[in-house]
Amino acid sequence: MGILFGLLLGWMQPLAAATLVLSGDKGRYDLVPYLSAFEDQESRLSIEDIRKIDQAGSFTPVQDLHKSGFGFTRSTIWFRLSLRNESPRVQWILGSLRPDFYLFEVYVWQGEQMIAAKNIGTLHQPRDPYTRMPFGRFDLPQQQDLTFYFKIRSDLQLAFNFLLLDDQHHLDQSTLESSIFYAYYGCLFALLVYNLCLFIFIRYKDYLMYVFFSASMLLNAILQGGYAEIWGLPWPLESTRDSHFVICLPAISAMLYTRSFLNLARIAPRLDKVMQFVITLAVGLALLLITPWGFPFSRFVSFFDVCSLFFVFLGAVTAIRHGDRTAVVFLFGWGSLASSVAIWVLGNVGIISKTTWVAVSPLLGNMLEMVLMSIALALRIKEIQQRKIEAEMKARERDNLQHLLRMVCHDISNPISIIKTVFFLASRRSQLKPDEQKQWERIKRAADSIEGIINQVRRYEAFRSGKLEFELRPCSLRKVFEDIDFFFQTKAIEKGVKLSWRFIQESNDILVLADSTSLTHEIFNNLVSNAIKFTAEGGAVTLEAERLGEYAVITIRDTGIGIPRDILHLLFDPKANTSRRGTNNETGTGFGMPLVKTFLEMFGGSIHIESVEQQTGNIQHGTTIEIRLRVAANDVALPSV
Repeated sequence: MGILFGLLLGWMQPLAAATLVLSGDKGRYDLVPYLSAFEDQESRLSIEDIRKIDQAGSFTPVQDLHKSGFGFTRSTIWFRLSLRNESPRVQWILGSLRPDFYLFEVYVWQGEQMIAAKNIGTLHQPRDPYTRMPFGRFDLPQQQDLTFYFKIRSDLQLAFNFLLLDDQHHLDQSTLESSIFYAYYGCLFALLVYNLCLFIFIRYKDYLMYVFFSASMLLNAILQGGYAEIWGLPWPLESTRDSHFVICLPAISAMLYTRSFLNLARIAPRLDKVMQFVITLAVGLALLLITPWGFPFSRFVSFFDVCSLFFVFLGAVTAIRHGDRTAVVFLFGWGSLASSVAIWVLGNVGIISKTTWVAVSPLLGNMLEMVLMSIALALRIKEIQQRKIEAEMKARERDNLQHLLRMVCHDISNPISIIKTVFFLASRRSQLKPDEQKQWERIKRAADSIEGIINQVRRYEAFRSGKLEFELRPCSLRKVFEDIDFFFQTKAIEKGVKLSWRFIQESNDILVLADSTSLTHEIFNNLVSNAIKFTAEGGAVTLEAERLGEYAVITIRDTGIGIPRDILHLLFDPKANTSRRGTNNETGTGFGMPLVKTFLEMFGGSIHIESVEQQTGNIQHGTTIEIRLRVAANDVALPSV
């Protein structure tokens, strides 16, 4: 029973890590697979206490932790390493790829005797002159069993990756990391100055926002990279431990820059408000971290890092869906940075091993991101300049069009006056036959309509320029329908289309609030003309009017070919190309429907369109247009709109 109990107790205790044997010509060893760990939550244990804990079997092999990091912690972490030197080399360099250990003490025991004790943390003075990493030199006796204890503390995310190197491998490691860091600092500083100069000369605020982001990334890289001690930065950024002062700035500046560059306040107001709320929380955390009580909240920094990446990608996708082509480059730039940061975070929390390339992955991703982002900013400036040129051209074109309209209206007025004068003289002749009198009346009516259109164009241009306001007066729908019948009945008969109108209720007229000329010519003329245009021979176009409460509802139905679904929702967009040929190959401009909606909105009305496109076997095809206009109580002029 005693033997079984002993076996069971031994099975329940953590297995000891394997012993590292140094042999042959190998000059680089990864120590993590051979480590055991113990967490001193009170940070009060001495090396003698740790020896007793080790003898009690309380150290846990690192591989059983299923991670290579402890995140943000105030605890002191102890590591144990068993080693035997069977190589011909005695002098070795031991250390970590993490530059942010402010405490890294190494104790070496041979049997029951401690033969070495060193502090090789990054705050240890004097620093190693050719490396920013915590590395120390040790003499390892040959053919002896040695036990190492590492005492580790950090104010940043505590991840571990310990190495044992000879001189050549240590030099290679230091050279590689220094080259990467200095290339990163050079690239980042150059692009930062470049964007700052562009902001000074162009005054485009997005450049300043990106300068803020670049500066925050640069400052974090300097502090967390261990260069604060090497370069002797002034207070309050004197060491790696001061990283908590600026650790939230990249997430804050990234979200601010994203909001500005993608113009989320315009294209996605709800997303913009959510981002503002998260930014406010991040700023609050940044202020909290600089207080003596802020460290327990450091664990939330990663949350805001993830939030910033999420909002950046969501904002970019939203902008792309709104047709922003520059957002594609923006997305690729942030994608490179996000991928590298994700790799770095996985190393920090211990999901993957914190190798050299994992440690510097954010630097490489950030360099690529800055190059792509500078391209995106350049493309954005080009877009802004292009829009400015287009706006100037449209303004010039609008001025030219207004000038042309004035000329046309002026030039047509004289012939119309002559026609009306001739009609006046002819109407005074007593010998006119009835048919001649009817034709002269038609000429007079057509001349009055042309004159009304000319006056309407003048009033519309004056209305758009602010020189004139429309007065809404009671307008007879019966007169509008009669005018429509006069203008289009001949055209409908020639095409073989039946054109009719009626009032659904007993009353034979409804007065609505509108401008009579624009109601007839700009609204109903456009709608009825389109209905006849897209209705084939043998079809019908019907106008119906009825009063529903305070509104008059006018319905225009046709049995035409219908409106395709892909352009139905674009009919009122003046920039969309919705022009189609009619059933007799009639042409159009596509500007009629936007004009209809413009005038209806001036009158306080609305329009709704339903259409069934003609297809094989589809009998009930055609378009139904419903217009709502306010009913007039009397014929007194109402306030201007």
